Amino acid sequence: MAGKWILFMVIFISISSCHRIIETEEVNIAPAFHDNSSKVWMIDKIMKDNKNYAPILRQERDLFVFYSTGKCLLTPIDSLSKSSAHAYGRFLVNSAEKEIRIIYKDGDWIFKITTFEDNEIVLKPVRGSYKYDLHLISFPEL
Repeated sequence: MAGKWILFMVIFISISSCHRIIETEEVNIAPAFHDNSSKVWMIDKIMKDNKNYAPILRQERDLFVFYSTGKCLLTPIDSLSKSSAHAYGRFLVNSAEKEIRIIYKDGDWIFKITTFEDNEIVLKPVRGSYKYDLHLISFPEL
């Protein structure tokens, strides 16, 4: 009888130890936008209905600059030296929902982050004033 009891306890302990609940911590993806300082992203594609509306020449495309302070800048590449051509705003990243909210004086843009890699981010609009998918790439050599 004692042998059955020991066998039962061994099986019970073996089975119950396999059912642990492992909690994972949420990964904060916001630093990848700004690299803990600032990071420049070029809008490589502006997509709607499988059509790309971005300029063909890279020198005519727009840039996003995300800062670790939560501020952001949207500007055409050819207007970097002209402060009046910049659109300044703020951004908030919701890592749990994989969303980014870009807040400007004239309204908010809310995007779902569908691709997130070191050198590429794809943003799909959720709600707000912007209606195009944005494909961002790390600012390349021109």
